[in-house]
Amino acid sequence: MKNTIEQYSRAGYPIIWILANEPSRVVTGTSSQKKVIWDSVRGLSLDLIHYEDADPIAVIEITSKLQETVIFLENYHHYLENPTVIQSIVNAVPLLKSNGSTLVILSPVLAVPPELSTIVRVLDQELPSHEEYSLCLDEVLPEGVTPMGKDDEERIVQAGSGMTLASFEDAVALSLVTNGKASPELIWNEKADMIRKSGAEIYRGTERFSDIGGLDGLKQFCLRSLTSGRKGARGSLLLGVPGTGKSLFAKALGNEVGRCTVGLDLGRMFSSLVGETERNIRETLKVVDKLEPSILFVDEIEKGLSGIQSSGRTDGGTGSRMFGTLLTWLNDHTSDTYIVATCNNVDEIPPEFLRQERWDGIFFVDIPGFEERETIWNLYKQKYELNEAHPESCSGFTGAEIKSACRLAHIQGISLAESVKMTIPLLTSAGDRVEEIRKKASGKCLSASSGEIYRLDQKPVNGRRITAMLN
Repeated sequence: MKNTIEQYSRAGYPIIWILANEPSRVVTGTSSQKKVIWDSVRGLSLDLIHYEDADPIAVIEITSKLQETVIFLENYHHYLENPTVIQSIVNAVPLLKSNGSTLVILSPVLAVPPELSTIVRVLDQELPSHEEYSLCLDEVLPEGVTPMGKDDEERIVQAGSGMTLASFEDAVALSLVTNGKASPELIWNEKADMIRKSGAEIYRGTERFSDIGGLDGLKQFCLRSLTSGRKGARGSLLLGVPGTGKSLFAKALGNEVGRCTVGLDLGRMFSSLVGETERNIRETLKVVDKLEPSILFVDEIEKGLSGIQSSGRTDGGTGSRMFGTLLTWLNDHTSDTYIVATCNNVDEIPPEFLRQERWDGIFFVDIPGFEERETIWNLYKQKYELNEAHPESCSGFTGAEIKSACRLAHIQGISLAESVKMTIPLLTSAGDRVEEIRKKASGKCLSASSGEIYRLDQKPVNGRRITAMLN
């Protein structure tokens, strides 16, 4: 939270809604001298008097008369479908303002009734700080059982960064039970499971740039951005023909520059609960921020953003709000997170997503040229232990099609000439679509091969269609 609860209270805010997964941490982190807590089971404790029978309406009537007090209401959202409860809060607002008190609703979901929408200030609970993780680690570790140096402690705290304190504490305890010591690797695995539930996934592959044939312009561009020692790199959007290595590049980039790669599935962000979709993406992006320095990989982003224009009619505006949340984060995030998004159909991406300063570069990844194809053939022939020469009649093959031909030859024990005959390239099955994609990219994107402006020369050369860079 950019401003503290105390500051909002002193400014006269009558109601604050905090999206909190750890409400106890919000309460303990508030330094107000006068604060009271209510929940539906334990009731309300006030001035040594315990009000067990303080129901959702009674607690508002009792606490709104307090002077300069912060009143925490845990999971109060369950009662805000009751018109009487809503009206009791509306009636209490003038009294709260005059007394300088604030109601703080602690809830994991956002469900503000329309009657309170102009009164309530919504805040997100921040993830724990580095100091909070360190303190939690000190409290969990048995003294003298698992001595650690400062470097070991730093690795464990870094492994837990992005988790809730409760999850971090559980992961450290599990590590102690399993290994007899706090293991950063086990904590990383626990965090990966936690992130997976939110629609993202930490990618742990081993691909490097040496596993990718071609794309030299794109490789050099990203390496310059991420190894210069200067901050401010935003990311790259990769447009192009399916099967040309866009996703493979995104996965390899993290390993090449020593960053963890987090895959974000926008489709898994959607929820049937009102406000939950927007919360899902906010929570996930907060975790991503904590994983810095990192690579955020969004594959086929146009599918996650499709239907934005009609969102108001089809999903009550949920898609538009999620899109707005993502755009805001792309503009405003200050973490060292480099975004790599891939796209096969640029027509489905809203124009505002493509403007300058969203990305450092927008690249077009074309069907590989002759030299790039030769490199790709050699890579996959070596991987699948094929020693024969590859056929010449495959000038339009993408990297995925070359891999498919090599894999097929390997598993069926046939020659490359035979497997190539079984492989139908996209340029044959959807040639018109490929040419349309190329034409739309010409003059509007950087070439992933050269790093210069991509332009399409449609003149056949030696019986084959090629792409050329024109000044």
